[in-house]
Amino acid sequence: MTTLVHRVRTLFRKHRPPRWLVFAVSFTVLLYITRTVNLEWGLPYPMHPDERNMAVSIMQMECPRLFEPGCMDPDFYAYGQLPLYLAWFLVSALHFISGRTGEAISFDEATMALRIISAAAALGTGWLIWLSLKLLVAKVRLRNPSREEKNTGSGSPSRFLFALGIPVVFSPALIQLAHFGTTESLLMLSYIALGYYSLRLFYRQLQLLRYATITGLITGLSLATKVSALPYVAIPVIAMVLAYRYTPRKKTEQHREWVRKLIRKLLLRVGYIALFAGIAGVVGLLGSPYNWLRFSQFMGSMTFESGVGFGTIKVFYTRSFEYTAPVFFQFGVILPYALGLPVLALGIAGFFLLPWRHRGYTLLRAMFLLYFLSQAFLYAKWTRFIAPVFPILVLFALATLNSFYTTLLRRWPHGRANTLLRIGAVVTLLFVSVPGIAILRIYAEPDPRYTASEWIHKNIPDGSYILAETANVIDIPILPPNTETPFPPRNYTYISFDFYNVDSDPLIRMQLDEHLARADYIFVNSRRVFRNHTCFEPPSLRPKALLSFNQQLPIPIYTPLLDQQERCRRLADKYPRLQEYYARLFTSGEYRLVGEFASFPGIRIGPVRLLELPDENAEETWTVFDHPVIRIYQRVQK
Repeated sequence: MTTLVHRVRTLFRKHRPPRWLVFAVSFTVLLYITRTVNLEWGLPYPMHPDERNMAVSIMQMECPRLFEPGCMDPDFYAYGQLPLYLAWFLVSALHFISGRTGEAISFDEATMALRIISAAAALGTGWLIWLSLKLLVAKVRLRNPSREEKNTGSGSPSRFLFALGIPVVFSPALIQLAHFGTTESLLMLSYIALGYYSLRLFYRQLQLLRYATITGLITGLSLATKVSALPYVAIPVIAMVLAYRYTPRKKTEQHREWVRKLIRKLLLRVGYIALFAGIAGVVGLLGSPYNWLRFSQFMGSMTFESGVGFGTIKVFYTRSFEYTAPVFFQFGVILPYALGLPVLALGIAGFFLLPWRHRGYTLLRAMFLLYFLSQAFLYAKWTRFIAPVFPILVLFALATLNSFYTTLLRRWPHGRANTLLRIGAVVTLLFVSVPGIAILRIYAEPDPRYTASEWIHKNIPDGSYILAETANVIDIPILPPNTETPFPPRNYTYISFDFYNVDSDPLIRMQLDEHLARADYIFVNSRRVFRNHTCFEPPSLRPKALLSFNQQLPIPIYTPLLDQQERCRRLADKYPRLQEYYARLFTSGEYRLVGEFASFPGIRIGPVRLLELPDENAEETWTVFDHPVIRIYQRVQK
């Protein structure tokens, strides 16, 4: 046995794989695992409304004859057609391989195809974040390097640079959005790709012609994915301007000749910008053809979507944005959860502290401000609206860590201090990665809607009268997937009630009184109604973890002229009947909380809950699709 171990060690030493290969394989495997763990969550039910709409569009696409009017028309124009076509071809290829050509596409197949595309895009985003970081901090060999380019870092990637892949692997937003079959992962991939190729242009690894062609393709594909990618067009233009290097006139060169050369260079750069714009426009039209083949329907959809975004069209699912303050809202209830507080703090620090004369960091700042500010001042402030800036902030955070670590390493290159520094670096990276590790628990545990459904069938007797909130995509109870024995039939009277219009419709108000007089149980399916219309906080039955930490920042997320008390007063004046209903439900003692089901991000070892990061206070779409909190109340007295 000793001889065998010695031979294996000798063989490994002689044929030790290079460090970069070990990193590439392990990094890719970890990205794959975190982006695809329980990718089939929620199926066969349509848990995510945007994902559902896209899947239904894929199911109805058909093309009996090529170039026939209506061929591959998804009849859905809120998003571009490119992700729908990708998913359709993916499922069709699977049908062809399995000998099921011509078979109709099922909802599960369409949804899984969309999620596979999102997961693949998230994996690519992870790689581009790290490669962009490598360009920012690693020395690039140039014929005539500038002072900035001489001081970009140290040679080949260091071990710490390899270790910085850990926070990329465990980024909460990149993990969650990889599990949603929507457009956000594709948009993040294309945005960071523009940044990566722009950095390569700065370091003379790309010629302008090739850069204009590549970025034109990327931008066109982004526009074919979603029209909101229109700000992407500015990034290559900014990069080509920043990449311009002024050449002073030589003493031996005539002034007229120097001016002629300068004009030629400027005209050539304008030509490259025009080439980029032309490629982006053509690819955008070809990738999403029904935006112009069905232009009136497309513009009708865009008019409605823009009205919702700007707040000129008020719908029930945007009430969480009433009285919210731009920028403060995103930094209060979106970014702390999407990135985790450690990465957010490091990203903000890097934005302000990293060198301002460095063209790479200047470009990243422009990318962040351009897209973030174009979305932050909209009335609707969903998490997905600022998803493309998540990789940019992660990149700032990693560059900050690298700068801090390399500075300390130069000061203490040897000895005990160096050893302590390395240990501190490992601890820091693990601490920064905790929110991402914790969010994997959401997909490792059963969906709260399944656990709540099992509890309902075990504990609520036949003949019960149940009052529940509607507009939560799907009503419970539902049968968990892969259940060998279905639930026994229950003779429930189930009322899926419209609470959103209680205060605006007298008939609905009367119906609510009738249902309350008969209800034995009340289901609060998520936070969407009580948090958006009242200031009441429901009691909780959940046991505390050893460490529980809410990531919400203590900053005002409402308009500066409106504090929390004033907001509560306005909500009470605007929704008096809902105030009365939730006060009665939560505080009167007439009802008691008998069931609470949640799957917050956390870390558990066996039955011991070491850490929990409650995120119900986050922007609601962060939680209500894949891990809502479900509460069940029982009437105490009639």
